[in-house]
Amino acid sequence: MKKLLLIFSALLLFVPAIMVAGEKEDEAEEMVEEEVVVEDERGDEIDPWILKVREGYMKYVGDIPPSFRGPTGQKVTWSKDSLVLTRSEVQKIKTGNYKVAIVWHVMTGDYIAAWRQGIIDACNYFNLEIVAETDANYDPGKQASDVETVLPLRPDVIISVPIEPVTSAAAFRPAIDAGIKLSFVSNQPDGYVHGKDYIGITTANCHDRGLVAADLVGIEIGKNSKIALVTWGVEYWFTQYSDDLVRETIKKKFPGIKVLADEQFIEWEKSGDVAAAIIQRYPEVEGFYTTYVSSALPIASACMDVGRSDIKVVTNDIDEPTLVNMVSGGNIVGAGEDMTYNIGVDAVIQACYGILGKEGPEYAVGPIMAVSKDNVREAWALTKRTPIPRGLKQALMEAGL
Repeated sequence: MKKLLLIFSALLLFVPAIMVAGEKEDEAEEMVEEEVVVEDERGDEIDPWILKVREGYMKYVGDIPPSFRGPTGQKVTWSKDSLVLTRSEVQKIKTGNYKVAIVWHVMTGDYIAAWRQGIIDACNYFNLEIVAETDANYDPGKQASDVETVLPLRPDVIISVPIEPVTSAAAFRPAIDAGIKLSFVSNQPDGYVHGKDYIGITTANCHDRGLVAADLVGIEIGKNSKIALVTWGVEYWFTQYSDDLVRETIKKKFPGIKVLADEQFIEWEKSGDVAAAIIQRYPEVEGFYTTYVSSALPIASACMDVGRSDIKVVTNDIDEPTLVNMVSGGNIVGAGEDMTYNIGVDAVIQACYGILGKEGPEYAVGPIMAVSKDNVREAWALTKRTPIPRGLKQALMEAGL
């Protein structure tokens, strides 16, 4: 009888222990399940690096008018909305040992340097190997041969700016035939089909680019001023769109502005010659609008060569020499600037879309900001993401900015 009582007592002690152990195992299983759920939820979140790299420019993001379409009628979206990757997608990219090649249209200047840095930083973050970088120097024929040069390296994606629509159509076809994805910036080769021949197009908002530049003309040069337009005459949809919008906006928004001349240059070095001829014909001219940063300094120099420090110049894009001129009281008084660094980042994210088999955006854009001497520091930090160059830093200090 005593033995039975002892056995029964032992069972009473042992069963609760089993129950407790079982409960702990159940709790552990629940915790594992909860951890898996949390991990899955985090995997669906937008990757934090992508959010961080864009947060500074969000105040410049506005509405996209329905009338604004891409070069062949593509739907325009903000890249912040149409080019995003989740944590789990980024992890797939990082572990895939993928390769990219950059077939540049040109590789000179502070503008391209910032753009390139965005590409390099994004490739490093996504663990993409850059197997080649080529420089076409705005030569369509050279760009075609550059495509052929990178093909043997078998990149998964080529990132490029097609220089000219017709020649680019033939230039990039060998890459398509080789199964290489194409991430385009700004332009599209003639006849190429979105989602079939290329992943998508990402760039800056050339609509806002035109609006910002026109506003700078009215604000910095004057609402009742006499101006001349000196624009790039090459068939390049992006710049032609913004230049045309500058003309249209000045006419509608600033009817008091009189446009004395509207002339073109092909080589940026000749923009100063065009401006000099205009000054000679129209000595009453008070300001110039010009397409981009490379043409601004020759125009400013042409003004100074004839002792016209009073003539003001508005352009697009910024670099160190242009900003030094601006803060030092030179002729250049304003520029519309895109988020240059982020253009590079967006092109790489778009490349990742192709790698993952995701449909890229038809035409994804980043915002534009107006730059004058008062916000040069912010503009450089936001759009270039590099330390302010020594010469510009000195000019800012001397100007008390």
